[in-house]
Amino acid sequence: MSIENLLEILKDGFNRPGHALFRSGQNKIYDYFGGELPKKEIEKFLSKDYAYTIHRNQARRRPPNPVYKHFKRYQFQVCKY
Repeated sequence: MSIENLLEILKDGFNRPGHALFRSGQNKIYDYFGGELPKKEIEKFLSKDYAYTIHRNQARRRPPNPVYKHFKRYQFQVCKY
């Protein structure tokens, strides 16, 4: 099959609930087509989808938990050298 035909199948399956490709990631799409569709084409297709690009995994640092001390010298830190 040509790349255009595979991209049409991908476009149809990616937006249709119940299909195996519905809102899938890059690796699952690559495995579904058995390597016939290059990863560059899959990346290009997914980069155009707003929902995929906004929900990509991103490493986010969580803010530290607040520490409250109510009296002087109530909290100490002990370091072992």
